[in-house]
Amino acid sequence: MERTEHTEGAFAKLQTGPAPVQSVHQHPSLDSLLPLVNVNYWQARDVCRAEGADLCDEDQFEMACEGPSYYNYPTGQVRDCAKCNCDVDANIGIDFEHRVDHRKPVNEVAECRSGYGVESLVGNADEWVRKSRSASQYESVLRGGHWLKIRARCTPNAATTGHGPLFSSLEVGFRCCRDVSLP
Repeated sequence: MERTEHTEGAFAKLQTGPAPVQSVHQHPSLDSLLPLVNVNYWQARDVCRAEGADLCDEDQFEMACEGPSYYNYPTGQVRDCAKCNCDVDANIGIDFEHRVDHRKPVNEVAECRSGYGVESLVGNADEWVRKSRSASQYESVLRGGHWLKIRARCTPNAATTGHGPLFSSLEVGFRCCRDVSLP
C-alpha cells in the first residue's frame, strides 16, 4: 500500500511518461503534494494500473489502518484530528457544489500514521477501494474519511457504500496497492 494518498504531483509525473492516463482530465503541478481528488473509481483504478498496481481492497485498507494493535483509528483508540485533518466545520462552503477545499499536503499530515507506517488513512480525503466484504451493490466503496466533520474510522462498518463508481468529489481520492514478493 502506498504510504500516502496518491498525490497530484505523482499523477502529473505519470502524465509526462510514455502512456498517460487518458481517462483523467486534470493538469496539476509536478510538485503538488495535495491528494489527487475529483476522480471516480474507474479513473483511480486506471491511474493505479498505469503504475503497475491496483486500487487497494477493503481488507488491505483496514489492516493498514488498524495497524498491528487493531486500533479504531490509525493513531490509536482516540480520534486525533490535530494529526489527521478531520472534523473541519468552519468555512466549508455554502453547499456541496461550492465546497471550500480543506485538503492538506500529505507531508503536513504525516503524523496521522498507523502502526504499519501508512499515513492519513482517516482524514484529508476519502479513498476509493475495491469492495471485498461490504454490503454494496457496487464493486467499489469509500473508506477512510475526509476533512469534513464525519465519524470515519478503520473498522469494517465505516465503509461508505452508497456512491456508485462514477461518483467524484473534492473529498474523494485514493491510494494504490502493489503485490509484494516474499523471499
